[in-house]
Amino acid sequence: NRFNYIIMPSAIASVIIASSSAVAKVFVIGAIGYASANYPKGNPILPPYAMGAVSKMNFYVLALPLIYATLASSVTPEKLGPLWFVLVSGAVVICLSYGVATLLG
Repeated sequence: NRFNYIIMPSAIASVIIASSSAVAKVFVIGAIGYASANYPKGNPILPPYAMGAVSKMNFYVLALPLIYATLASSVTPEKLGPLWFVLVSGAVVICLSYGVATLLG
């Protein structure tokens, strides 16, 4: 059990670092979008009528693959081995949510 205690913090740390890296990239993309929508003040790079379409495309098409690619490149099955309960509990939550949503209509 002492060996598991040594591995567990490093596995959790690698998942946290990978998640932070993915979220940081999304924040950088958001900052660039904010700057292009607001600067220069008189004539912004992104016209106001195009912001809604670009925002939706960024959220639905670009952000999720960026997060997935970052996590997939740094988190391996060996690192997730000690965290099996996270995967099992996630599956249980999804199944319970589906069941409740089905019952409630």
